[in-house]
Amino acid sequence: MALVAAALLPNSPLLLPGRDAVTRAAASKTHAGLARLAGVLNTVAPDILLVVAVGGETTSLPTRYALLQSPRLAYEFSEFGEFITSGVRTIASGLTHHLREVSETKFPLPLVAPAQLPYTFAVPLVCLGQAFAEKPAVFLQVPRTMPLDELRLLGQLLADTLAQRHERIAVLGAGSLAVHSNGSGPDAKVFDQQLQAALVTGTIEPLINLDPALRKRAVESLWAPAAISYAILADHNLGVSLLSYEVPFGVGYIVGYLDLN
Repeated sequence: MALVAAALLPNSPLLLPGRDAVTRAAASKTHAGLARLAGVLNTVAPDILLVVAVGGETTSLPTRYALLQSPRLAYEFSEFGEFITSGVRTIASGLTHHLREVSETKFPLPLVAPAQLPYTFAVPLVCLGQAFAEKPAVFLQVPRTMPLDELRLLGQLLADTLAQRHERIAVLGAGSLAVHSNGSGPDAKVFDQQLQAALVTGTIEPLINLDPALRKRAVESLWAPAAISYAILADHNLGVSLLSYEVPFGVGYIVGYLDLN
């Protein structure tokens, strides 16, 4: 069966369920979009979630590309002042090691064992709710920017490998759009508009053609996970539904569902 769905969603700790009511209300569109996304994903019933994200400022791993290795990884968010949410995620070790083995000579993906699950991977899964709490996951860290040859090679490698699997797999690209509160002027708004326009085409070329200088000025973290997701799905005729977009805390959040049918 292999790939059954894909999605894009934010991974900000400000979206965690333990936040106060005022903070949660400020991101009401995003929470509504996440609830809709969880419902849609639940209907396709994935067995494994492949989560693609860049490293966070406080929890980045020591390699540009990495697969997280450990039978189970705990997570908590006390470093962000959120003391209610915690848990443990099971890693899909079989698929993780399969990806590492097949990539060894073509595009090395080192296995890294962090002390806990980085928030950039933990937050989006928490936000999807209890229905996905027990789903095993593969966690792939990528850099914020990638040369075109690396992007295409890694995407094709992942697509070919996942096509061999019997599990039902959903790809989740996690990250935020532009930072709007750092004196970025029009760059943040332009980037958010251009990225959304590129995403709705359902093809990777508009994503690849986004101005890398603009991406850097936008201080964003979604382009690379989105580009990898689209590279994996390059042979699919994607139907893209953007479920929500807002800038609640000076940073752009988007929730989108990528229909493979």
